[in-house]
Amino acid sequence: AKAKDHKHQKLKTRRLHNINQSCQLLIITMTDNSSLSQRSIDFNNAGVRCIETGRHRIAWDLFKGALEVKLAIERTGESNADIQSYQNTNNYIARAEAHLTNINSMQNAFQFAPQEPEPVTTPRMQSIETWEKFSNDASLYVPFLFTDPILLGVDPNITTRRESAAIIFNLGLTEHLKARRSEQAISLYELSMTLLAGDSVDLLGISLMNNIGVWCYENGDLAGCAKCMSHLVSFTSALSSDLEQDQKEGIQSNILWLAHPPCTASPAA
Repeated sequence: AKAKDHKHQKLKTRRLHNINQSCQLLIITMTDNSSLSQRSIDFNNAGVRCIETGRHRIAWDLFKGALEVKLAIERTGESNADIQSYQNTNNYIARAEAHLTNINSMQNAFQFAPQEPEPVTTPRMQSIETWEKFSNDASLYVPFLFTDPILLGVDPNITTRRESAAIIFNLGLTEHLKARRSEQAISLYELSMTLLAGDSVDLLGISLMNNIGVWCYENGDLAGCAKCMSHLVSFTSALSSDLEQDQKEGIQSNILWLAHPPCTASPAA
């Protein structure tokens, strides 16, 4: 009995250690500035960390709170207003603030223990050689998806509109990771793309065009997919130096496969 109790206590101690280690990944540095503009950045970046640790539901609340803050700034023009003045009137902002406080306080390690990662479809990148090898069976190809949400920083050269586009992309990505057939994901992607209209193409624009194309392919819209891939050809040629090698290879693989798929794609599960 003593040996059993000792083993149980040892496992409990190890579990607590693992929880504390995992919680360290969720610590977000909150600034003393509680203004609306700063808190929107705090919410968004906390959501990014939650995506990285599989906490998609909390990430959604944080991204939504970040977007609501941006909308409040647009409505009032008070980017320096105190965040607390909005918590009582906006449930999304209040919920995001509560999550951010919990993530940073960690007063109870068990209460904020990381959850089991929610089931998502993890994309795998496939090379040109893979495309040639499996060119007769589209079911063997899983398109490359940009799965990294966008972090925000304090940059006076970035407009509120572009920051909002990044947050909306993060919301769309959260939905896309949860369900590859999500109609909400494609709606959010398209809204984000609309906000970027007329701007020069950057990594956000490439990520959006790629992910919209992947969604179209996996949901049977091959015409929409082909259109996205054709845009990606020009986008990536202009910004090749800004992309990481795995991103370049993933996009190239998608362009080869998705622009002219060898057979009709099966809708994503």
